[in-house]
Amino acid sequence: MEIQLSSKRKLGFVNGTEVRSTTESPEAVQWDTCNSMVISWIHNNVCDSIKQSILFITSASEVWKQLEKRFQLTHGSRKYKISKEVYGMKQNGATVNEYFTSLSSLWEELDSMNLLPTVTTTSDDISRLLKALHTQKEEGKLFQFLNGLDDVYSPQRSQLLMITPLPSVEMACAAIQQEESQREVLKSTFSFENNMSAMFTKSSTDRPMQCTICGGRSHSNDKCWNVVGYPKWHYKYKPGPSAKPPAKPGMHTTSKWTNPRSSVPQKGPSAANVSVGFTEPESSQQTITFSPQQLQQLLHLLPAQQYGEDSLTESPFSGMITCNNVQTKSGSWIVDTGATDHMTANFKLLHNVKVAVENMTVNLPTGATTKVTHLGDVKLENGLKLLNVLYVPVFSHNLLSIHKLSRDNGCYAVFSPTECTIVDSQTHEVKGKGVVSKGLYHLSTSATVPTARGQ
Repeated sequence: MEIQLSSKRKLGFVNGTEVRSTTESPEAVQWDTCNSMVISWIHNNVCDSIKQSILFITSASEVWKQLEKRFQLTHGSRKYKISKEVYGMKQNGATVNEYFTSLSSLWEELDSMNLLPTVTTTSDDISRLLKALHTQKEEGKLFQFLNGLDDVYSPQRSQLLMITPLPSVEMACAAIQQEESQREVLKSTFSFENNMSAMFTKSSTDRPMQCTICGGRSHSNDKCWNVVGYPKWHYKYKPGPSAKPPAKPGMHTTSKWTNPRSSVPQKGPSAANVSVGFTEPESSQQTITFSPQQLQQLLHLLPAQQYGEDSLTESPFSGMITCNNVQTKSGSWIVDTGATDHMTANFKLLHNVKVAVENMTVNLPTGATTKVTHLGDVKLENGLKLLNVLYVPVFSHNLLSIHKLSRDNGCYAVFSPTECTIVDSQTHEVKGKGVVSKGLYHLSTSATVPTARGQ
């Protein structure tokens, strides 16, 4: 404010050097006009709360004196405040220019309070002393500037401190600004390269699907009709050698993919390790036959949402699909990593038999379910115990759930291309072995038949 008043040649109205004339003259009227103008300037440069306290004072010098008494700080407290801000100043992600400007303003304000006496007589000693003081002052500013820089400029800070003699704070600021500009250029270049790479990846992966067998663009190789066979309504359809004449009314027809022991499919989700069959109702006049490739394609087309996690946890589930040509010995067990429970079709193997709850079913992968009638325990000859084994009358095989086996017996299974080994988790003793037969692991043990069972 003093600078503004001095530029208008009105500083004398606030420091008391311009006094109003005691006589009523044009000079007195002009003084009153200038005094009122200075008071209005002061009012415009203070907040409303301060303005209320000086609103009724008619002399600019009195207004200035009152403000000076209320808000003047001693040099000691002001120096301490500025010095504290200087040493606590950090860049904190700001640009180097903004950080240096804020620091320079504090240095200049502090220098205005540390005025040295004027030297009228100079000598070589005094010149060397003044030069040393100036060098120390510039080094202090350099150290304060480098101390507040972000850690990303640590290499540049080390390089500047190794220069002899030390550079001025202005030169250090220029070097850091060059590094900042170079990083901005590299950052924009790297971002552009990433965008180009993403565009290239997207364009290369968004190519349409194309079958390499027939050249069509609406399907993949595994769904090509040249592989899975043409439907009957297509003009290229040719009956294969496995096609059979229509069945007589009321006659039940079986094939390689038909389970003769399965019942009429019920409503529910799916499971496996049982044979898969498709049968027509008794009133049908012919049987629909499927090749193995067509059956696999149909299984892939089943909606995945029908077999969500919630539905799988409601009923027991087993994990593998086998053909009817898989032969198993009576009492042998197939190791099933996808089964949620042990399952058997041999009621004689069960101990501690209990009647299953009403409507308890096993999910089949065909979308049907089959009923569970009883539950019981099975003891194998190698000492392993199978708890809560489900008795499923329509099953053709005995399924051993790896999950239930490891949980109830404290063991784990190790699989190889030719066998699987059941190992005790604590003693590492081999509890049982299974050998591969036609793609399935058959446990090399049998169950002990109980002499008496609880119903």
